[in-house]
Amino acid sequence: MIQSLINYWKKQFAALPLNDFLEEATNHFTEGMIADELLLQLHQLNQANDKNYNGFLNDSQLVEKHDSISIDTMKTLQKINSFLLPILPAKAKAGTSYGHQYSILHQDIREWKHIKKGRVGNAIGIRVQGDSMEPEFSEGDILICKKIYAPSINQECVMVVVTKENNIFLKNVSINNDSSMIQMNSVNKEYPSFELDQDDILEFWKVDQKLKDFN
Repeated sequence: MIQSLINYWKKQFAALPLNDFLEEATNHFTEGMIADELLLQLHQLNQANDKNYNGFLNDSQLVEKHDSISIDTMKTLQKINSFLLPILPAKAKAGTSYGHQYSILHQDIREWKHIKKGRVGNAIGIRVQGDSMEPEFSEGDILICKKIYAPSINQECVMVVVTKENNIFLKNVSINNDSSMIQMNSVNKEYPSFELDQDDILEFWKVDQKLKDFN
């Protein structure tokens, strides 16, 4: 599910030995400044280990070198979390048809957009599919979304809604706190509204803005 992406690299950094983390990260990020930094840190780590093995660094010096590289890697990790927006390999359907999508794992993310202003945090990017939200959102637009854990809405709010059947919808969502049903409304009046039971919803993601408006 989508939430498995959140803080993935931070958790990996905490759980894995430094060399394992760097090897996984360099295999994933293959282009750009982040990739260059990770590759340099992995090279420095391997070089230090080789020097220790060959007697040019004692164990105390090796620990100091590992600590220094670890600090640099943490700084790179902070850049990943601040400036790289993960783009989901699934689309939010701006329509009414149901169709099985798939659970999204970290390994599925191959596209990242650099956000010049930073502040990515726990946001995700997702492309629009369909025309039911035009003219506000069009096919192919990338939306920046942040997870809402306990939505309480008395007026319409643009959201990406993930159902238990792994359908991903983009709609103007209206939630009545006195009802178990949520109203899914389109901007394009050619598309009728429909309802979903809140018990069938896995995740709500509030749409902050389009990517082109964020850079």
